Amino acid sequence: MNNGVKEKWGDFTKEINITKDSLCFLLHGKKGTVNFLISLGWQEVRYIDTGFIEIQADPPYAQDLGWHSKKPQYKDHEVFGKCEWIDKKEKCYYDGSGCGASIMFHVFLQDGTDAVFEKLRKHYLEYYKEQDK
Repeated sequence: MNNGVKEKWGDFTKEINITKDSLCFLLHGKKGTVNFLISLGWQEVRYIDTGFIEIQADPPYAQDLGWHSKKPQYKDHEVFGKCEWIDKKEKCYYDGSGCGASIMFHVFLQDGTDAVFEKLRKHYLEYYKEQDK
């Protein structure tokens, strides 16, 4: 992703990334990263035979509310691969929810980015608190 805007926020770092097809809110902490991903709903379609380019557009939609952890968070938690959110060289243990993303989308639409980051902070603290037990 590009256009990353980062801001220190207590023990966390807030980040917003925008690409041609998505908007991603990230909250980085010591144990991992929580993300909220919105698909912007458009895509470019290129017709090779004619060279024509068409933009197909659907409404934006919530795609993912995810956790990227440096260590496994439960038994048999499989490695997701190298993670662009934690460290491109480091393994990531990912878990996420499309349903949770829908709830976050309503928070974003009703209350804006500050409310999204506050919710991400709560998700981070609850998720890692559960994993520390």
